[in-house]
Amino acid sequence: MSYKLDLKCPRDWESLIPNSPFNQILLECWYWVAAKHLPNGVHDACVLYDDESCSFLSEPLDPEDMMFPADITTLNKNSNLHKENIQAEYKELTDRFVGLSIQRKLDRPKHYAPPDSTENEMLEISIRKKGDGILIPQLTEEVQHLIMWKVMSETFIDAREELERSTALSDEEAFWEIWRKLAGHHHVKLYVDLIDKVGTSSGEWVSWLCFDFSYNGKTVHCYPVPDSYIAPTDLIACFDDLQGLFNSFKGGTQVDWAI
Repeated sequence: MSYKLDLKCPRDWESLIPNSPFNQILLECWYWVAAKHLPNGVHDACVLYDDESCSFLSEPLDPEDMMFPADITTLNKNSNLHKENIQAEYKELTDRFVGLSIQRKLDRPKHYAPPDSTENEMLEISIRKKGDGILIPQLTEEVQHLIMWKVMSETFIDAREELERSTALSDEEAFWEIWRKLAGHHHVKLYVDLIDKVGTSSGEWVSWLCFDFSYNGKTVHCYPVPDSYIAPTDLIACFDDLQGLFNSFKGGTQVDWAI
C-alpha cells in the first residue's frame, strides 16, 4: 500500500524569494516545527531532509527511498493528524519574511547622494547629515535587496556555529536560539562587513552596512555605519561578494553582481 505524506511546506519560498540563500533556513524551520508536533520528533521529520544533498526539503522524500526509512503507516497517520497545527505555527513564525523589502529611496532619501557625487562630496555630505550614513550610488535598492537575504543567511549560519562551539546546545536548541534573535522581535538590526568601501559616515569612508528590519512594516532600512557603531553582542556577517564596489564608484560604472 502506498501513502501520500501530507507534510508539504505551506509556503513556496522559491517563488516568494527566488534564488535566496535564506530559503534553506526557512525550510529548516519547517523541519523543526514538524519535529516539534509529530509524536516521533526528528524520526518522523527526517523525511524533510535529504542526506544525499544535505538539504532541507519543502515536501517529503518517499520514505521507502530513505536510508533509514520511517514507519510510513504511522507517519502517514501522524502527518494527517498534526498537519493543521504544524502549518499554523509555521505560518505564524515565517509571516514576517513574506513581502519583506528594502525601503524605497523615494520614501527615505537621506542616505543617498546624487549619482554623480565625487569622493570628497560623499564625505562632505555625510558631515552635513550629522551621522546619517551615505550610500555610494552603486548600492541601488535592487543590490541592497540581494545583499539583504545573503546577510540574513550568513548571519544565521555564523551565529549558530559560534553558539554550537561555545555551548552544549543540541542542533534544535541552537536553531531556535538564533531564530529568536533574528526573527523573535519586531525590530532587528544586522551588520555586514563588505570589505570594500560602501559609503560614508561622519566624514569617513566605511565598509559596514546596517540592515535595520521593521518586520511589522515589512521594510528594511539600509545604511553605512562605522565599526565603532557595532556592539560585541550584535548579529554580524562578513563577505566579499561585492569586490570592486568602490572602484565602480570611482569609475562611475554600475556592475551586475551575482550575489
